[in-house]
Amino acid sequence: MAADDRATRHVIKQRIKPEIYTTIDGKIIVEDELLSFLSVKLKTVPQDDIILMTVNHFGSEWIENSKKVLFELCPSTGQGCVAHKGELKDVNNVKSCLKLLNEVGENVPRFVSYHLDDLPSVTFNSLYVSCLVSKIERLNVELVSMKNTVCKQSTECENLRGITTDISKRLGVIEQPSASKGNAATIMASEEAQLHGPSHKYPAPGPSALPVIEETAGGGIEVLMSPAWSRVLKHGKRKQRFGKRSTAAVQNKTCMNPPREKKANGIVGTGAVENIHAVTTKLVSVFVTKLDPDLDPETLASYLKEQLSRDVTCQKIGTEYTRYSSFKVTAECKEVAEMYAPQLWPEGTYVRRFYENRKHRAADAGARAQRTVIDKLFENADVVCLQETFLAIQDLDKLNTVNNDFHGAGESTTDLNTRILRGRIPGGVAIFWHKKFDPLVTVIRIVNCLVDGSESLRSKVVKQHIVRPGWNDYVHDVHMEARDAFRRWVLAGEPIEVVKKVKYLGHVIRDDLCDDDDVQPTPPLSVLSVNMLVADNKKLHNTNMYKNPNLIVRRNKEFTIVISFGRPFNGQLDSVQLEFVIGSAPNENKGTFITVSIGKNKRDIFWKARVVTTQGNDVMVGITPDPNCIVGRFSTFVTVVTDFGKQRTTRNSDTDVYVLFNPWDPVDQVYMPNDIERQEYLLNEVGTIYNGDYDNMASRSWNYGQFQQGVLDACLLVMDTGKVPLIYRGNATEVVRQGSALMNSQDDNGVLVGNWSSDYSIGTAPTAWTGSPEILLKYANEGCVPVCFAQCWVYAGVMNTFLRCLGIPARVITNYCSAHDNTGNLKTDIVLDESGNVNRGRTRDSVWNYHCWNEVFMKRPDLPAIFSGWQVVDSTPQETSDGLYRCGPTSVKAVKEGELSYPFDARFVFAEINSDVVYSQSDKYGNLKIINVDTKYTGKLIVTKKPNSNVYEDITSNYKYPEGSEMDRQTMQNAESRGVPTRNYLPVTEGGVDIELLADTVKMGDDFMLTMNIKNQSSKTCTIHTTLTGCVVFYTGVTSNFFKSEKKDATVGPRKTQTLKINVYAFEYMPYLVEQSNLQFVVYGRIDETGVSLSAMKVITLRPPELIIRVSGTPQVGKDIMVSVEFRNPYKFNLKNVQLRLDGPGLIPTKLKTYREIISGGFLQYVDTITPMSRGRKTLIACLDCTALRQVTSQLEINVM
Repeated sequence: MAADDRATRHVIKQRIKPEIYTTIDGKIIVEDELLSFLSVKLKTVPQDDIILMTVNHFGSEWIENSKKVLFELCPSTGQGCVAHKGELKDVNNVKSCLKLLNEVGENVPRFVSYHLDDLPSVTFNSLYVSCLVSKIERLNVELVSMKNTVCKQSTECENLRGITTDISKRLGVIEQPSASKGNAATIMASEEAQLHGPSHKYPAPGPSALPVIEETAGGGIEVLMSPAWSRVLKHGKRKQRFGKRSTAAVQNKTCMNPPREKKANGIVGTGAVENIHAVTTKLVSVFVTKLDPDLDPETLASYLKEQLSRDVTCQKIGTEYTRYSSFKVTAECKEVAEMYAPQLWPEGTYVRRFYENRKHRAADAGARAQRTVIDKLFENADVVCLQETFLAIQDLDKLNTVNNDFHGAGESTTDLNTRILRGRIPGGVAIFWHKKFDPLVTVIRIVNCLVDGSESLRSKVVKQHIVRPGWNDYVHDVHMEARDAFRRWVLAGEPIEVVKKVKYLGHVIRDDLCDDDDVQPTPPLSVLSVNMLVADNKKLHNTNMYKNPNLIVRRNKEFTIVISFGRPFNGQLDSVQLEFVIGSAPNENKGTFITVSIGKNKRDIFWKARVVTTQGNDVMVGITPDPNCIVGRFSTFVTVVTDFGKQRTTRNSDTDVYVLFNPWDPVDQVYMPNDIERQEYLLNEVGTIYNGDYDNMASRSWNYGQFQQGVLDACLLVMDTGKVPLIYRGNATEVVRQGSALMNSQDDNGVLVGNWSSDYSIGTAPTAWTGSPEILLKYANEGCVPVCFAQCWVYAGVMNTFLRCLGIPARVITNYCSAHDNTGNLKTDIVLDESGNVNRGRTRDSVWNYHCWNEVFMKRPDLPAIFSGWQVVDSTPQETSDGLYRCGPTSVKAVKEGELSYPFDARFVFAEINSDVVYSQSDKYGNLKIINVDTKYTGKLIVTKKPNSNVYEDITSNYKYPEGSEMDRQTMQNAESRGVPTRNYLPVTEGGVDIELLADTVKMGDDFMLTMNIKNQSSKTCTIHTTLTGCVVFYTGVTSNFFKSEKKDATVGPRKTQTLKINVYAFEYMPYLVEQSNLQFVVYGRIDETGVSLSAMKVITLRPPELIIRVSGTPQVGKDIMVSVEFRNPYKFNLKNVQLRLDGPGLIPTKLKTYREIISGGFLQYVDTITPMSRGRKTLIACLDCTALRQVTSQLEINVM
């Protein structure tokens, strides 16, 4: 690895050196992500992959320090710690660590990680499958063993239960009140005899141990006790009860256990007492859910109070479901049924009894017990001083919730934001005062400020004995002086009689009291309004094109907002937090709850904030999002922090801010340095998608419309519906990969339903769409139901909109002659029968005339730096990847070099452009013989729209080296070393004769001539017999119907070329045409002299009739112009159920016109008025579609003044 590559690779947060700890029992724990990663992945990931991931994720200094620590703790039995140098220093250092870990085996310290999220990601392709299987088998054996143990214990439990049942039955018989005295005496005498008789053995538990019960002639019961039972009885409690009594005493007792008397039932009073009344109501609490998520407790309580005619308390309960809200509702009712009346609650709500969590009840009980003393103090005092509150800095605002009549302020040295809290946590101190003193109280935080320019305020207060930390001897003095200080300094001369008492609990009184009589209370700070400066910020962030009223910014670029306060902001005294929240469960550690601050106690972690200007009561604040922050819509709140708590602004959707990726910022993962490319691949709303075939290319315009109203929200909704974790949405690699799966509905209810059947009766034909906005808005507005229907170019177009809308540079790619390898052997097998016709039953693979996918431009931190840049992503559902129908992102450079082990799906993309077309012939017994191999057919041409132009750009060289070159052979060797099957079918015997099929551009419905050129490159004359097969195919290469078979013979002289002409008539193929009108011809030939077979293939795309767009007038912003769309039906059949779409971003929203029928030779003209909405070059797109005629499109460029 070169030095510059090492300098630019992704390196996580650096550590100076690993942290080493020693436990009480002498065990060593090392906190180091690198060593933890190596020790865990040593036996499950190949060593080469471990080295590659380690070198790419950790810095050289980190690797060197970790190696030194490892060798110090685990001395090597070999040559010890060797200092490596040169370009492969990092690789050799990692190898040394792995070698040492293998040597010492289990005798290594315990390695742990603190930053788990920053560890290298390991894909399934990098794991030892055999190792995983062995672990699974081992776990399976353990599971079987555990099951056997459970079964054994269950059996023993059943036996014990049987014995217990027997004992209960025996006790029941003995204790029966109906047993006569004689019987009882007989029982006891029998037991005495058995207990003190000769040697007695206990029988095993079971049926033999049961007592035999017989009814005597006199109606009594005689029990024949087994030896085991008598032994149990005499050695139990009954031995102590009866052991010392005589037989006569036993005979005189009528019942061993007389029955207890029943307790009398309670009564309900019915007397009429004048001055004493009973409480006949009870507090009933119910749980109500499935209400409107925006419903507040006050509104619900007001409604229920009106319905029930009594006071109702409503408390909103937070749950994991954000689509609806839940409440705890409490009211006094005579009957519980009053709260369960169905007519009381809105339709669809769910009501049940409210069950409070036991843990919460226990915690509340403990808290009430702890606050018993404090509550008594609150009853008898106006000021209460506490010590040992054990509250952190972040929880001091809870002091205001201790008592409804008191406010509180406190101090603590425990900061939960500190990484590690060491030693005993200080308890903290607090002071409470009655709310009636709020106008007179000002809490002053002391931060070593000077009084009279000399001594600090804190030292002055201490000198006056207001604070004596930890001095128990001065508790009484402190109490007295605190009361006087409260009167003098806080109440500003209020008579002492106002304060009943100053109660003191603990050892320390809060030192916020000051004897400066000149200090005047400062009115509280309040937020009046927040101005997001949408227009100015959008222009600076290159987001002014978005038709969205909210602020849209890009990562790592400052935006400004203006906060209007109720008074001037004081940066020394005031503390203000700006909170940006996303998701239903905001969490600061996950980046979903962002806090920045201005003023005192400034604290910025991820995002940054600064005061730009201050004018009167208005403060302009500059905020810079983190370069790796989550992309999405954040709610904005402004919070004023005081000693009494926090005052937060209410939810206001107008202040929501969207954060997008930033291709203008070199730090961002999607940075694109070329401005022309940014304009094309990020800001251009209209693109060109190429189709047809490689030597007869066609194209159609596509409206990406990433800036149209509602499209951005629809793209975010796609990720929400697909349950993409928020923590993934700051990583462009994850966003692209997740988006690839979400564009199709194959397995996750994505945006589009794929259909290649030609039956589109329940939806819209893929060929009828003109752009992405109509699809995305339909998906969003109809409850995220997948939209019908799509094929590859529709998937690519919508995916391109999704990516550009989020700020990721993207473009649509067309690969002509794209292989779809169903058998996974990197070759496309076409099987011919004995006559040379295509065997449809045995031909599973297909070569698509063209296939569209996307490329995205971004860095790949998980790959070596050379593989950053353009990445392939394909959302057409062809094959699964990690369980979902998706493909990519995979590096274009890696595909070109044959480096197919890097994620994701490089092998599949490699096969699409490098598969060999293998022609095989089957004999009558089903045996196959390879007759020809075409290594140049697939991936013939790969194109995309050229920046700032309407022509295509050939990018084939980005994907593959010239066929047959040395670099091409090296690429294939690399691919084979990465698991691609070798070309063991090469070389095939060549007869020195080639066949080539040619045809000119053909309009649908026309007759045409197919040219077959037979080139004899040998020195001998050859006679060749050929069979030409013609069939109608879909653009995916799947055969629909055969319509032609013709044989031709030719004799070709040495080094000569003979041309054969085959006429193809419209009446032959027109009855069988399917969508996009593709004809495939396959020729099979056999040379008489050598017996060598050869074949060739040609696909012809028939051109549809023209669709003409005309504009009258000069296009100007805000002025109407006339547009007409014209079409003539040139066929001898009528066109039925015709759809005409007119679309153009910045010109007209998508319009759809339906015609029941266009007769043969009929003329259609659609006229409409459009009003351009913005200046610049615009594109008007029209598309006509029906069952009999597809892919009729046209576009017209308009320059709006």
